[in-house]
Amino acid sequence: MTIQYDKTENRLRIILRDAPVAHGDEPRPDFHFYYDAAGTVVGLDIDNATEHVDTPAQINFGIED
Repeated sequence: MTIQYDKTENRLRIILRDAPVAHGDEPRPDFHFYYDAAGTVVGLDIDNATEHVDTPAQINFGIED
């Protein structure tokens, strides 16, 4: 999984799988989901990230048992 924040574009990108994107949709303004040929979500973009995420340039990561 890869998480990228582009400060210039104010876009948060989350890549869940390294797979070709077959199609995408925008179920809500600024939220773009990308799917592989089987219909599995492989990534998403959040445009205008600072309007939707408290601190898009900061990631807190943890693993729970």
